[in-house]
Amino acid sequence: MSYPIYRAERQEQFEQLLRADNRNDFYTEFLPANPDAVGQDLRDVLAHGLIGEADKAELSQLLHNGKSNREVALWLSRAYPNIVETMELETGDTADYRTMPEGIELEVLDADEKRLAMLFFRWDEVAPLLRGLLANDGWNYLNPIGTCGNVAQAGAVLAVAIKALSAKTKQVAYPSCLSALLGITEPAVFGVNLRFVKPFIMAMIGGGCGGFLASLLGLRATGMSITGIPGTLLYLNEQLPFYILVNVVAFAVAFVLTYFFGFHSKMENQA
Repeated sequence: MSYPIYRAERQEQFEQLLRADNRNDFYTEFLPANPDAVGQDLRDVLAHGLIGEADKAELSQLLHNGKSNREVALWLSRAYPNIVETMELETGDTADYRTMPEGIELEVLDADEKRLAMLFFRWDEVAPLLRGLLANDGWNYLNPIGTCGNVAQAGAVLAVAIKALSAKTKQVAYPSCLSALLGITEPAVFGVNLRFVKPFIMAMIGGGCGGFLASLLGLRATGMSITGIPGTLLYLNEQLPFYILVNVVAFAVAFVLTYFFGFHSKMENQA
């Protein structure tokens, strides 16, 4: 019988081993390139010359939607089929770059217009680099999805509070709704919804609906850690109406499903 040999491996070496086997394409197609391992001139041209803010936002959305490096490369070939520009690099040198469906050609000149380098990069080489550059773009895409789950718990527990006959259940449920809207869901989840089971399931459905809508709208927070009503502080921009919308959807779906299908007073005696 053979035993696996465990060893430490550098990330770069491990990724090279993955790429060496075509059976790993499903994984390697989503690997980013280390921006620090690529020439500064190319990074400068991509970040401050070729790709504008609107295209950066679209690229970020492509990555957020799970597009592979091959699909990003195809997008690049269509977005920049024939562009010729000149720009000054951060190093003080000048770069003449030309794009074509196959990739980007880069000529670097010094102050005396003496050629320092002549480079060519295929789009399938540029795509992993852009994934590395844009992966940490300062946006939090999970926050709006998570906050919909919290608000949905509030909607479900409010439906229970309204329909419950027991004063004890009402005393727990009403404050739990407020705390869930403020981002603290433990009282709603463990005190009410999970106890009756069905309200918890209805809350998951409501949170899923709101989170799905948030994903479609491309909602992204400027920070992390706060959700619900306090979470509006992370969306004080053009996204605020959409943030309110997805939370209303999550709350309403959970409330309606729980009120009509997820809870009845007889469940209080069974719990």
